[in-house]
Amino acid sequence: MSTPQPGPSSAHRPATDPTYVVAGHRVDRVGFGTMRLHAVPPQYTDAVPVLRRAVDLGVDHIDTSGFYGPGTANEAVRTALDPYPEDLLIVTKVGWTPQFSPAFAPQQLREAVELNRRTLGLDTLPMVNLRLDDRLHARPESIDEPLGVLQAEQEAGRIGRIGISHAPPPSMCAAPAPSPTSPACRTSTTSRPLAMTP
Repeated sequence: MSTPQPGPSSAHRPATDPTYVVAGHRVDRVGFGTMRLHAVPPQYTDAVPVLRRAVDLGVDHIDTSGFYGPGTANEAVRTALDPYPEDLLIVTKVGWTPQFSPAFAPQQLREAVELNRRTLGLDTLPMVNLRLDDRLHARPESIDEPLGVLQAEQEAGRIGRIGISHAPPPSMCAAPAPSPTSPACRTSTTSRPLAMTP
């Protein structure tokens, strides 16, 4: 599997502000999302040059997931960018199926982590977000079990940092989290909160 390598992208990275630190990387607020890449053909003819050009122009983090495709978006990322530049943060997510229905059962989460590792070609996923839904928004205490599963994956070395996506600030600020995840409330440029681990 891949080990991040130094890349030329940092030479082209604009000194944009604001930036913030995610999983030990200082990144711009706007990254590159791969949700629409799930429909690319097997050879990823269109996706590969787009991904490479995005990184050349200074994109420093990519948001992707094994449930896009399933796996095809991740495979396009791997085809285009592996070996990954050391200053590029790959953020993936778990908690949903390719049909965009919740998948929070422990075995589903473990299989999702493994799918992301395999399709991205990474031994350790730098950052994994638990993707919530409206049902969990109303019951923030219900994130304890899925976060516990991800924490176990983290302790096993398969995940670097754990985050939470699609959670409103009141829920996340009130939600108890198993140590050492301890989510904190942050808000993206689209006003969708993002909770990051320290």
